[in-house]
Amino acid sequence: MELVTLFTRHHGRLSRLPRAARSAFFERWLRSRFAPRREFVKGFVGLSLMGFYSQPEVQAHIGFEHQPYFDRLTAARMKLLGHERA
Repeated sequence: MELVTLFTRHHGRLSRLPRAARSAFFERWLRSRFAPRREFVKGFVGLSLMGFYSQPEVQAHIGFEHQPYFDRLTAARMKLLGHERA
């Protein structure tokens, strides 16, 4: 992602652009008529958020406990498939 600006008029590293220019860059890509460009940015944002929310400190701060969620999800799937847990 850092070097994606090499293919644009900025010709430098994304991190070296001022914050306003970085924001404008992503906004332009999100509104692009070229669908692969839009999808690239959406994928990058999704991966970034997955990395952020996978941090134990973030999960603790927002009160997310993944094990109870996974237990409920597993039980619901088992029930749906007719394999009730004992």
